[in-house]
Amino acid sequence: MISYRLYCLKDGRIISTALFEAEDDVAAIEAAHARGSRIDCELWCDSRLVAFIPAAAPEQD
Repeated sequence: MISYRLYCLKDGRIISTALFEAEDDVAAIEAAHARGSRIDCELWCDSRLVAFIPAAAPEQD
């Protein structure tokens, strides 16, 4: 398993961090999207930016 960090950003500042493990980058990106953050996030593995995860759209009723 590989360790990843998901940093959620507001106004260019980190406001929350989630640490998790995944089999590979694809699985980590899927897990990050599944969290459904309402703000933009960046997925990192060590010093490597893996993906930018845009804010999830609000659910429509």
